[in-house]
Amino acid sequence: MNAWFMTAEILATFAESLLIVGTVVNASGRRYSWKKSVWLTFLCAAVLTAYVTYLDARPDYAFFTPVGYMLLVVFGAGGLLSTGKFVLRTASCVLALFVTRAIDYMLLIALTLFHGSPQAFFYLYLQPGASRVYYLLLNNLYALLVYCFFRKHLLKLSALSKKTIWLLLLYTALAYGVLQYLFTMVLYGNAIQLQGSAILSLFVLLCALFTFVFSMITLSASEREKATNQMLASMNQMMEANFYSLNESITGNAKAIHDFHHHLSVIQTLAQKEEPAQISEYIGSVLTASFVPARLCQCGNNILDAVINAKLTEAGQKGIDAAYTIQIEDLSAFAQADICAVLANQIENAFEACEKVAGARRIQIHIHQKEGFVLFKVTNPVAANPFLDNENLASTKTDSNVIHGLGLKNIQDIAKKYNGSLHCEYANGRFISTVLLCGRAV
Repeated sequence: MNAWFMTAEILATFAESLLIVGTVVNASGRRYSWKKSVWLTFLCAAVLTAYVTYLDARPDYAFFTPVGYMLLVVFGAGGLLSTGKFVLRTASCVLALFVTRAIDYMLLIALTLFHGSPQAFFYLYLQPGASRVYYLLLNNLYALLVYCFFRKHLLKLSALSKKTIWLLLLYTALAYGVLQYLFTMVLYGNAIQLQGSAILSLFVLLCALFTFVFSMITLSASEREKATNQMLASMNQMMEANFYSLNESITGNAKAIHDFHHHLSVIQTLAQKEEPAQISEYIGSVLTASFVPARLCQCGNNILDAVINAKLTEAGQKGIDAAYTIQIEDLSAFAQADICAVLANQIENAFEACEKVAGARRIQIHIHQKEGFVLFKVTNPVAANPFLDNENLASTKTDSNVIHGLGLKNIQDIAKKYNGSLHCEYANGRFISTVLLCGRAV
């Protein structure tokens, strides 16, 4: 019979580890495909379960159990399965531990109200038996319901600023410490009022934490909306500039055609007078006249035309040679602001890299659409391999008063929105940024 109780204990630990690892992965960003991620999550949960089971059998090492467990989750499972940074993995891990422990303790103390002394109740459910199996089942069920309810909001934590994530980590760690202290009071207290106040305190702590998290998420959403509005304003400016450029080009062509008629009239008059020397001299003077054709993109999509033309003008001012090839059919499945954000920031990043390069500076822009997929590829020279000192290509800009664009992280978010991907690589002294979008957003 003890074997069955031990199996139930191991399964409960395994289920809890699945929820904690799942929380960290969903909050920090999944590194692998869904199927591979699920299998690796089960593997990591199994390792964590073996670790807890081993140390629980050795009371002298009880102190190391939660510390080692957290290290395994943050550096082991989190580092393997997620793409998030250390602070985000740590904050989400502590958050998951706090919530699971809060549910655990609240349920335990609440049941104590109906079973007399908390000490006796605690030791009753600590020992293997049917009561503990029932308690573990109920506890994991509540934890699963909470996880399922908040799972879709976990990824929003990655959109928080680094400062906010540190605040979340500090607040959650403090709440976890208070949680453990309150539970200790319950175990060694004798009054029913103490139990009730502890339950209330735990509930308030839990509500306060959720309020804090959702406040930060709301603030982040407001910041993203502000960035989107800035991008829309920038897009409108580029479209306005593109309109004036097209208007100047049309006007210039009209003037050139008008002057061409005059040139033909003069040549015709000289031909009638049979003066070949003057005809040759006049034609020579016309040919030596300066004529600079306007490099205007007219691919059929107003947003692409505006971005390409605006960036070509900027490239000329910075002494950068830019070339482009565009093969598109219909981009109506994509939001205009998303197209502008992806392409404009890819080119802007290419410009910044080119400005650090000595010698020839040339970027290549390739946009290709096939069926429901569209590919944005920008290639530019770089002074050195950017992955050597900055593996995640984090921004090094420090001027907060300048709008620098959405950056690679937000381009990646847009790619995920359309079931696509962002891929960056370095090869032969050139940096290649490739964004693939699918025509159906999620």
